[in-house]
Amino acid sequence: MRAWLRLCRVQNLVTVPGDVLVGAAACGALTFARAADVALVCLASVLMYVYGLIDNDLVGAPTDPKTRPLASGEISLRAARLVRTACLGLAVLALYFGRGPFPVLVALTVAIQLYNRTKNPLLMGAARGLNVLLGGFAWLPAAVWFAYIAGVTKYSEREAVDPTNERKVVCLVFGLMVLQLLGLVLCAILV
Repeated sequence: MRAWLRLCRVQNLVTVPGDVLVGAAACGALTFARAADVALVCLASVLMYVYGLIDNDLVGAPTDPKTRPLASGEISLRAARLVRTACLGLAVLALYFGRGPFPVLVALTVAIQLYNRTKNPLLMGAARGLNVLLGGFAWLPAAVWFAYIAGVTKYSEREAVDPTNERKVVCLVFGLMVLQLLGLVLCAILV
């Protein structure tokens, strides 16, 4: 179980639903009447994040350090592929029942696939911006998320060269949660 928790980077999952909530709040869709729909879209978002993490480690398994669950063999590649596919399927179902935008989910899937194969920071930014759009077509917050995450991803590339950057990257990721909270507060005031 520990290997799966490490593979899914559980500590990062708390940052994911906030994107959808900001998108929904910016569009005025974060209401009690739509709470179940928004919760299902948040679930779809978390499932897509886990899908992306597993896909990333599947792509990198041959070259990743042996401390990673797939590279070390703690989790079989077959099991990881099965769970990755299940995450995508469950995300589609959650989005369907939450009445979320399927074109955004398709674009998000493509962005994840391309990022995992190219490591282009702009694609990671696009993935998190699209995550905001899952909650609603809030273009300004999506653009801010895109720029912020692309910048953090570019900055985090230095972690491999300079491990002292890891602490700064953790702070920048925490900054995303602050940005989400600020976005929700602004939406509550303005919308």
